[in-house]
Amino acid sequence: MIVCGRPMPVIPGIVRMPMVSTHDGAGPAAPAGRCTNIQRIHGLRAGPLAAERLGFRARTGANAMDQVTLASERVVLDSPMPDDVDDITRHCQDPLFERYLTVPWPYRRADADYFVNEHVPAGWATGRELTWAIRTERGGPLLGVIGLRVETSDIGFWMGAEHRGLGHMSEALRLVADWTFDTGCAGIREIGWECLVGNTASASVARRCGFRFTGERPSRVAYRDGSHPPSWTGALRDTDDRSPTSEWPA
Repeated sequence: MIVCGRPMPVIPGIVRMPMVSTHDGAGPAAPAGRCTNIQRIHGLRAGPLAAERLGFRARTGANAMDQVTLASERVVLDSPMPDDVDDITRHCQDPLFERYLTVPWPYRRADADYFVNEHVPAGWATGRELTWAIRTERGGPLLGVIGLRVETSDIGFWMGAEHRGLGHMSEALRLVADWTFDTGCAGIREIGWECLVGNTASASVARRCGFRFTGERPSRVAYRDGSHPPSWTGALRDTDDRSPTSEWPA
């Protein structure tokens, strides 16, 4: 999953980022289970803030999808915009991104520009990868990014350093999971997650959102040097009760 970069075919997988987030942090714990203050498209759930169509519909590809905005009382998930390029570039200078993510390194403004203006629209146009910016209000600054890769049913996310520890990533992950299961997106009934061993912040987010720990194994997606480092993995089914479990390593 490309969360903030561009394809670099010289090294396979360099910008694929499946389920490897940097910190959301411990933050105030949100209740286990689904977000309660949300209305998703098709009116599947009522609440004070709506999930709405953005009015964009790709005209190519049988699996083309409308871009949607998801919102709760705490976060708004919408499309990354050209005005977000500078914030994405700045956030992606974090040394933790070099350690745990597979984004290009060093990360340049051109990578963020490609991500916003080409990769994200193409993902929705084909229905293969659905990407959202994380904000605390409509029109507000981009705090992080979360994306669902439909073909492999996995999720990836990252949060800018100054916005970690506030619970925004956990809220965003719940919103995307709820929308995916409630709308029957591509028939997905289980969402996968993965992070490199040692990324305890990412593991904490997945655990708080009810993902089950499924073990340690080589990463599914190649790292920058083409290797497959040891990774923690997890999964969330649509029937899971979302209660945090105790088998997690972090």
